[in-house]
Amino acid sequence: MQPICHAMSVLGSRLGFLFNPADRNISLLRFDSYKTLPVCELVAGAEIDGERFVFPLADAKEGKAFDLIDMRISPCSVRWIGIHGPSNIKITLTAFIPFKPRDAEFSTIPVVQFQLHAEALPGAFRWVPKKTKSSDGQTVLASTWWSRADQFAHPGHPRRAISEQTGYPET
Repeated sequence: MQPICHAMSVLGSRLGFLFNPADRNISLLRFDSYKTLPVCELVAGAEIDGERFVFPLADAKEGKAFDLIDMRISPCSVRWIGIHGPSNIKITLTAFIPFKPRDAEFSTIPVVQFQLHAEALPGAFRWVPKKTKSSDGQTVLASTWWSRADQFAHPGHPRRAISEQTGYPET
């Protein structure tokens, strides 16, 4: 399916996320008004041949869009799939909540796990000739949090990062 706005929260907990690809961000759900929700840009994707390709969860200046972006939703997870045609690399970002039926103690743990996975596709993607080796890239995962209240109080003011983490995990 096309990427859509989707909320996901831990049952019985106050932890939840609102994934909003239209606004290119993620909000932390709490019992606050919309204007006071903390906001995050999640830069997730890959650097291939010196260019960064990301999912629509961060500002467009963070990287280009994948040739194909797909979204899949289940009761406990949301998954984005991005494909870069010239390298035949498929990047998958999954956010999920641990859940076991009939185990309330386990299922209410306030945890959301993010996984970033890269794999080479066999063959060609949509008749696009393969131009780079699949091993010529690396995955990227970074987040920047800020307060939406700052954005409404000071329109046009640059975003003030509350915290930022960047990493290049092995694939």
